[in-house]
Amino acid sequence: MSTYNEFSIQEVIPDLSNKRLIIITNFKVDPQTILPTNIALYNYDRTSLETYQLIPDNKNIFVVMNDYPTNDTRYYLKIKDLRDALGRTLKTEFNDYIIFKNEVKTKLEIVSPKSRETVKSRVIPMKIKVTELDEEKATTCRIEFSSDNIFYNILNTVEQDIVNGEVSIDTTIEREGQIYVRARAERDNLVGDWSETICFNIYTIPMESINTNFLEDYLLTDDLFDDTIDLIQTEIQDKTAIATNDGIFYLEFNKEIQLPENYEVDEDGYVNLGTIIGFRKELK
Repeated sequence: MSTYNEFSIQEVIPDLSNKRLIIITNFKVDPQTILPTNIALYNYDRTSLETYQLIPDNKNIFVVMNDYPTNDTRYYLKIKDLRDALGRTLKTEFNDYIIFKNEVKTKLEIVSPKSRETVKSRVIPMKIKVTELDEEKATTCRIEFSSDNIFYNILNTVEQDIVNGEVSIDTTIEREGQIYVRARAERDNLVGDWSETICFNIYTIPMESINTNFLEDYLLTDDLFDDTIDLIQTEIQDKTAIATNDGIFYLEFNKEIQLPENYEVDEDGYVNLGTIIGFRKELK
């Protein structure tokens, strides 16, 4: 006896915060049938809306809009002629209005780090406060860090409960340079609006590249306060000078540096001296 299980569109979830619709089916969708002619999204008056992308994901289909849809506004969605992996065609078409609406009204503001701030550590102290609270329910704060302002390359994601209207947490970012961060409130399967995106910079000095033994030995001696110290022995030679009424003006200094015992000269005639550490001695 042969059996046939009819497949269908199970649910369509409007996701306003991510500018998309999530179409959930009970079958593996043939990606070749995910076309604008088969999945069409219109404005509330059914005029054509072409600013979206169709992205297959096994049994799900993401309809991603280029612009944020208007909150609490209806759009019209039409789905037809989809096929599954066995070539069967969807019999029952989907024709219905979709309402984009935020169920979580809680809004957040990133207090720290400040926009354009330079942080000298990869451990980032995050402080977020609630600017609008819709109702007293258990709500989680989702924080996303990215290397780009469209949050394509997510570096880290943190989820923390909102307590007394704020979130305070330290998180580590294993990357230097410009970082983008945003936050939103979430509850169960519902989400709120993203906060304003904050951009800051991480700049640290890689201490592993410095000879720490040398630093410890040097800083614990009286040499730091010795005006006669000369860690790199140099001498000035072949000076080119111009005599003026105000004295002698030197155009160039050629310094001869004492090289280590084992050194190599590259093909361009340069010698790698390694890390050079300088100290400012104006201590007050």
